[in-house]
Amino acid sequence: MGYFLDMVNNDKADPAKGTVANENYAREIMQLFTVGLVQLNSDGTPVISGGNTVPEYAQADVAQLAKVMTGWTYGETPYFANNWNNPAYYFAPMTPFESHHDTTAKTINLPTPCNIPAGGTAESDLNAALDCLFGQANVAPFVSYRLIQRLVMSNPSPAYVGHVADTFLRTHGDMTAVITAILTDPEAVPEGSGKLAEPVLYATGLLRSLNAVDVASDALTSQTNQMGQNILTPPTVFSYFLPDYQIPGLTPAVVAPEFQVLNAATALARANFAYRVATNGLSSNIRVDLTNLQDLANNPADLVEAINQALFRGEMDSGVRGVLTTAANASTSTATRVRSVLYAAAASPQYQVQR
Repeated sequence: MGYFLDMVNNDKADPAKGTVANENYAREIMQLFTVGLVQLNSDGTPVISGGNTVPEYAQADVAQLAKVMTGWTYGETPYFANNWNNPAYYFAPMTPFESHHDTTAKTINLPTPCNIPAGGTAESDLNAALDCLFGQANVAPFVSYRLIQRLVMSNPSPAYVGHVADTFLRTHGDMTAVITAILTDPEAVPEGSGKLAEPVLYATGLLRSLNAVDVASDALTSQTNQMGQNILTPPTVFSYFLPDYQIPGLTPAVVAPEFQVLNAATALARANFAYRVATNGLSSNIRVDLTNLQDLANNPADLVEAINQALFRGEMDSGVRGVLTTAANASTSTATRVRSVLYAAAASPQYQVQR
């Protein structure tokens, strides 16, 4: 993250050279990771004043926080002398160099203002800034909303967000309690909840459900890339999709971040992936043993139910069951029957929605 958001080798201002601290990480740690752009109510809805949202911070606050983020470089690399501008090394924490850290006082005028006195170290200033951010009222609803989006559903109600945010506040951000609140909320259960599985989770989830063997991440990279997600290489700091992305043309608007990477080409790539898995054509290494399914293939109903349990956790809807039953009855070859039913199941919209 230090590399991706320019905190590595972020030097203090030098008036003689006309340089200032890099603001990238300071901006993104607020916008993306902690408080967001606008002030929020406890249920995640924006605060409205005079018909407009209220900014959470200003550019001046970004500049002040940028001073905090100075003086850090890559961790000490084995066999190299430890110095400013260390070589890129990702197996140790970043290390501070105080001569490159801005030791002036910093004032960050968030809703709960933070004053960091002069004379601090790179580490003490960073800790103070993180404590400042964690103490903002926006953190609980902002983080809760995004955790719900990643773990359960794309478009949670304010009541759902408010319940989780309340747990966040009561437990001081204890993740065990917060995630328990997310997964046990009544809104996490009803029919229609969920989210489109992003490509990496769609691919790994299908292979895991079928007990695939010899799965290596590099063997899946080209597959998920075709589906719109290049592993470990997001195109922007917003990752692969925006948290507030809305499906075009729907009224009322529906927030569904993962749909931002779904189009005609990537949808076809998903279907192709399902076919390759069902036919063991994914790679020379990754294998799926379909013997157990073939043992059930003489009875289409049993075959469909086995796939229901393996892929749908027993929650396959009647429409999908009907399609799979038709596919099972369309062939007299047990091997072809298994491949056809498995392919249709894995490519179905219901399977591709995580619940």
